[in-house]
Amino acid sequence: MKEEILILLEKHENWVTEGKSIFNTSDSSLASTITVLSTPSEDENSDIQSDKQADASLLEATYPDVWLFLNNIEKPPTVDEIIKERPIITNSNAIDWHFQKLTGKDITNLTVKMIEKSDRLCNHLNKKHKIVGKGTTTIECLSNALCQYFKEDITTSWKKVENFNDTESAKSAPTTPLIASPIILEIGNGNGDFAVVMEQRSICKSHSAARAFEIMTAYYFILNLEYPKDVSCFMEFIQRYFLKIQPEYGSKSKNSKTKQRVITLMKNLPK
Repeated sequence: MKEEILILLEKHENWVTEGKSIFNTSDSSLASTITVLSTPSEDENSDIQSDKQADASLLEATYPDVWLFLNNIEKPPTVDEIIKERPIITNSNAIDWHFQKLTGKDITNLTVKMIEKSDRLCNHLNKKHKIVGKGTTTIECLSNALCQYFKEDITTSWKKVENFNDTESAKSAPTTPLIASPIILEIGNGNGDFAVVMEQRSICKSHSAARAFEIMTAYYFILNLEYPKDVSCFMEFIQRYFLKIQPEYGSKSKNSKTKQRVITLMKNLPK
């Protein structure tokens, strides 16, 4: 396996992310610059498929090491440690890959399905419960409406700030002794800038509300996090209704009533 990875590295020396390695392994000889494929130019279009296959090969090769690092029961890594030692986990393409590896689902389909079903959901919530979702995007409006229905706090997952810097993110993002829940910070007044923040650190930025929402959701699974109490039903609904991840037993929420409340809404929705 080591030789195969080194061969792939020789073929893809241009795989860089801000000049930093985004893979780390326990083998120091492989811990040097292993990176994710950058956006290809027009001249490279013919190589896209082979590049994607090689990208997946590298992710597959490093997956066991990354999984063991993230699931250290004795000393769970902090976000700072993840960024420093396994920065691959902050790369957008790698996030998609890891989520699909864990769940068998494509996280990039999540917001497509949310937008497709938003009218039906919002109309039902308005007609039956007089709920009106508010926001500047379809994703935000739907999220707001669902949180109203479950009597939960959308600002636990989605917060608006005027400017983004270390001080502002520290004020806006929740923190816990271990890894805090991911939260979307919408920066400015409708400028389309978003950051996903954990433990008062920005771990991923996007110009798309939909993409930020996908990344936030994926992190709950990649980092094996419980849903916060204030949005447990909302996130469980996203998981079960849109992603179709419906474990027969267990939940990512500590609240024993969460699953039943979510299933009740799902059953009452028009077909």
